Amino acid sequence: IDRPVQDGHFDEVTFDNRAAMQEAAEALIARGHRRILFIVRQRLLSITRIRIEALRRAAAAAAVPVEVKVVECSYEEASFASRIASELAPAARPKPVIVSNSMLAAWTLRALRGLGIRCPEEISLLAFDETDWADLVQPSLSVIRQPSRAIALTAWEFLINRISGDAQERQVAELKAEVVLRASV
Repeated sequence: IDRPVQDGHFDEVTFDNRAAMQEAAEALIARGHRRILFIVRQRLLSITRIRIEALRRAAAAAAVPVEVKVVECSYEEASFASRIASELAPAARPKPVIVSNSMLAAWTLRALRGLGIRCPEEISLLAFDETDWADLVQPSLSVIRQPSRAIALTAWEFLINRISGDAQERQVAELKAEVVLRASV
């Protein structure tokens, strides 16, 4: 569930990470963003690799030059804040920052506040995952809304099919995510 395996042995329910990142990147580029920073937890995860590929593809297809930088962060917020401070130095500051999950979104918002960087005036922020607080913070957080409920229902349906013997072949579903641009972009 939510992790493409592609080994052919297991049922799989995911959302289309490639299309979601492509749509998000194209929307940011259309708004004039030319330097995009993607902050990830683990660069080697299959979904992270898919997202990076889609981001780079969108940048390469743009009518104007677009720079993409991918930063793998630590598992500790203090070192994350230090790393982000160097990545957001004024000379090389990217305009949009995309983070790979809601925890990194919270850490990024805290780091921006600590650095005195205003969102969206100086930095645009978009996060994969929509947390309960995404529309409560100021500015409201732009997100890639994963179809969590549909993923769960489909996985449950696949499991019932498997238990009842109705599924002989591998069951695969790739659902669509929604890019929700709010005030943080």
